[in-house]
Amino acid sequence: MDRETPDLADGEVLIRNACLSLDAGTRMWMGPREDSYSPPTPLGSPIISTVLGTVTGSRHPDFRPGDLVRAYGQWADYSVSCPDEVYVERVSRRLDDPRQHLGVFGANGWTACLGVLEYGAAKPGETFVVSAASGVTGALAGQIAKQHGRRVLGITGSPEKGAWLRELGFDAAVDRTTGDLGEALREVCPEGIDVYLDNVGGALLDAALGNMALFGRVAVCGLLSVYDRDEPAPGPARFDQILMAAGPIEDRPGT
Repeated sequence: MDRETPDLADGEVLIRNACLSLDAGTRMWMGPREDSYSPPTPLGSPIISTVLGTVTGSRHPDFRPGDLVRAYGQWADYSVSCPDEVYVERVSRRLDDPRQHLGVFGANGWTACLGVLEYGAAKPGETFVVSAASGVTGALAGQIAKQHGRRVLGITGSPEKGAWLRELGFDAAVDRTTGDLGEALREVCPEGIDVYLDNVGGALLDAALGNMALFGRVAVCGLLSVYDRDEPAPGPARFDQILMAAGPIEDRPGT
C-alpha cells in the first residue's frame, strides 16, 4: 500500500527504516483485545513494531537528522514516531552489525538477561529450563544462564532445533512434539526445575509446574500458545504447584 509521507507535527520525528523487528508479541496487536500493553492495530494501518533506522526529519528538540534510532514505528519505508509518547532512543553506530540493536542489545536481549538473572534469580549449579528455546529470547536466555554456571535445558519443537541448541551450549533439549513432555522433563531434570523461563504458557507451563523443585521460580516472559486467541488465556491446570513448591517467602533467593 502506497501512502504519502505525512507532514511532521510538533514533537514528531521521521525515521527511514533500515530494519523491522518481527517479534512474537506483535501477533497480539493484530487482534481485537484492548487489555494488552499496546492497543490493537486498526484494520488498514501499518503493523507497529520496533524499528531501526535513521532520522531524516525532526520537530523534536532531542533528535536531529542523521541520528540512528531504535523506536516503535511502522512496517513501512518510513516511520513517524513521537518520542514523548512512544519509545524512541538514539543508539550507537559503533556496532559491527547494527541489527544487533534489535537482537542482543535490544528488547530480546534485555528480556533474556532480566528473566535469567533478576526475575528467575538463577544461581550457579541450578537447573534452568526455557521454553521456545530456539527463538531469539529463549536462545539468548539459555546462553546467559550457561555462562553464569547453570545447567541449561531447552524445550523446542524438532530434533534439528534441539541439535542447534546443543551447539549453542545447552546441556540438553526436549522435543515438545514427541511423547509426554512432563515425563520427558522428569527424566532430564530428576531433581526438579529450579528456574523456568516461560515463553509459551498453556500445556508447556503445566508440564513445567509439575516438575518444579522446592523453592523453584517461574519467570513469565511470553504466552506464545495463546497469542492467536481473541479471548483471555486460561489459567494453568497445575496452579496448585505455585503454592506447593514455592516455599516460604523468607527462604527465596534475594530475600
